Amino acid sequence: MADTKTNRSMLFAFASGILIPLVAVAIPYLIDLRQESEELTFRFEGPIEVKNTKAFSISVRNEGKKLEESIEIQLPDKLEKNYKISTTSPYELEQAKDFSVLKLGDLRPEEEFQVSILVDDSTYFLHLYSLEKMKVRSKDQLAKLDEPNEMMEFFYMAGFWGFILLFLLSIFAGIYQEFFESKEAKEKRLMKELEKL
Repeated sequence: MADTKTNRSMLFAFASGILIPLVAVAIPYLIDLRQESEELTFRFEGPIEVKNTKAFSISVRNEGKKLEESIEIQLPDKLEKNYKISTTSPYELEQAKDFSVLKLGDLRPEEEFQVSILVDDSTYFLHLYSLEKMKVRSKDQLAKLDEPNEMMEFFYMAGFWGFILLFLLSIFAGIYQEFFESKEAKEKRLMKELEKL
């Protein structure tokens, strides 16, 4: 009878030792799956200027889990003449008093619109601070500018090279212990390890 209780408690301990980590991993995934997140981001590259011609590109990405409707890009200045627009989706261009609005349509989750604009006008985008006036929005929200985080890039690179250094040091330590360590030092080290057991 005592053996069956011991077996049951060992089985329970073993099962809970496996189930608890699996449940702990599954809970954040299930919470994230249940929530409908909204995240609309955009990235801007340029302007690149050659003589009086300026080129720039904008990419809008839906990183959320629901459809973003009526995507609009409000350009900082008005597009009046001598311009070409290339997009990955059909668009409409509306002119307002001081700016132009590019209407792109709906954007599904994990999809992206690419817009490239070529302007043959030396006064367009005269100052880089005019970028702050550019807005990207959908029917429900305003998009966030996706800027590269230099501090995170530094930490990723430091972590990567730190791991490589640690890996190489462990290989060199193993090679040293195997081929270059004296017999006496090797025996002492092994005896210390055996005493710990």
